[in-house]
Amino acid sequence: MRCKRDLVTNEIKKNKARLKVHGGKQTYGINYFETYAPIVTWFAIRLMIVFGITSSWTLKQIDFVMAYTLAPIECDLYMDLPHGILVKGASAKDYALKCLANVYGQKQGGRVWNKYLTAKLVNELGFVQSQVDQCMFYRGSTILICYIDDGIAMDINGKNLDSFVQELMDAKLKVDDMGHSNDYGGVNLQRESDGTFHFVQTGLINQVIADCGLANSTKKKQVPAKSSKILTAHLDSPKFDGLLNYRSGIGKLNYLAQTMRPDIMYAIHSCAKYSSDPRKEHGAAV
Repeated sequence: MRCKRDLVTNEIKKNKARLKVHGGKQTYGINYFETYAPIVTWFAIRLMIVFGITSSWTLKQIDFVMAYTLAPIECDLYMDLPHGILVKGASAKDYALKCLANVYGQKQGGRVWNKYLTAKLVNELGFVQSQVDQCMFYRGSTILICYIDDGIAMDINGKNLDSFVQELMDAKLKVDDMGHSNDYGGVNLQRESDGTFHFVQTGLINQVIADCGLANSTKKKQVPAKSSKILTAHLDSPKFDGLLNYRSGIGKLNYLAQTMRPDIMYAIHSCAKYSSDPRKEHGAAV
């Protein structure tokens, strides 16, 4: 169970609950094989939005509801009865559930969903999969990019997008028409009256600041890291034992750099080299 929050105000927008299997108990070669699933790059997302703005095309955000479960399950999979489910006259431990859909928690869940969606778009709806980015599809003037279960569709004619959403529903895909793009891939897309977009990640930035224990700090830097100063292993220094989970912090900052802050890319990658054995100097650099 988790909460979906507003990326700007951090207010709870929706409470979500899902039935999940324990993927850690799966066995390779028996109930899972390949697990890789492609994800659209932020280079493609930014390029698509910029192209849409400069060409005055219409953009629409699409959410695939309970996306993983729309795809059929790949292998036979059984799970214990969830807590709270009782069996009359017997013990719940004597029973198991056979999964009939691609439930969440599986190691291969993302891959199965991606293959299912790609087959629907290409084989049934006549889209062509991009050879540059596997999560970008196009048909005529309609372009679609998918970030797992969130999509952005773009077309020179807004009516074509309305027809496209109906086609997805007719193809037995449950979708929510979200209208103009708002929150996408953890980034808030703010559209101004002049048609420009602002990418905002206030929630993630505040989370990193809190993780570092700098919520009340007034220290600021105009330049994240000087290119003339090279970070080294510092093997003779004590290990980093700060408040921040080093790897987690690097991961969050790396995502931030990919989405909207390329100016911190060099600094983050310099620190990321020492994620396996961070020292005091590395923590200070972060």
